[in-house]
Amino acid sequence: MYYTLLANEYSTTYDDMVSYNQVGFASSTDGLLWTARETPIIGQFNGLDETGAWAPSAQIVGSEIWLYYHTGAGCNIQDCNDVNGAPTTPLAPRLLRTRFAMDGFTPLGTQEITDWEGHSLRLIAVDVQFAFGRYWMVGNTDLNHIALYLSDDGMRFYPYDGQEGLLLNGGPNVVLTPNIQVSTANTIAVSFGFGSNFSNSIHTWTFDLYR
Repeated sequence: MYYTLLANEYSTTYDDMVSYNQVGFASSTDGLLWTARETPIIGQFNGLDETGAWAPSAQIVGSEIWLYYHTGAGCNIQDCNDVNGAPTTPLAPRLLRTRFAMDGFTPLGTQEITDWEGHSLRLIAVDVQFAFGRYWMVGNTDLNHIALYLSDDGMRFYPYDGQEGLLLNGGPNVVLTPNIQVSTANTIAVSFGFGSNFSNSIHTWTFDLYR
């Protein structure tokens, strides 16, 4: 089991809570009693930079485990100033994939997930499933919208509709941390947290695509 963790010292301010997340790993033989590793398997250094990792989603691919997650904001270690001390724009969270050996915790490499043209894919809290010969990924573009992307190789993704990939618009409501279940090549079910200001219930919607 992979999970997000945050040290208590970073739990008091918003900036810290979106910057210092890391990923932990726990194992179990019965699904009831879990043993966590003492140290994060993805720390503040995620394999590419010092932006941490959170909201992991795992897939077994051959003899490896592929773990998808988004980073924190880009100014958590260095302050948001350039070399001359002038303010700069913080980096948005990026989407990464770390490959692990089948023991679940030995890293094999980290790469950034991109769109089909190689641009950063700005999604958070993604969930990935391989089904019917391709990778399906849902994620939040912001707190009120969920998008769906597809991929042939698990690295370069394209919007399912050939446009912006928007799957669900929550309007004034938040629609958070989507989970995808693919039932046919055209039908998916997406579960998500729902509420006016924060998630207070879980909804599941079924989508028939390409009709």
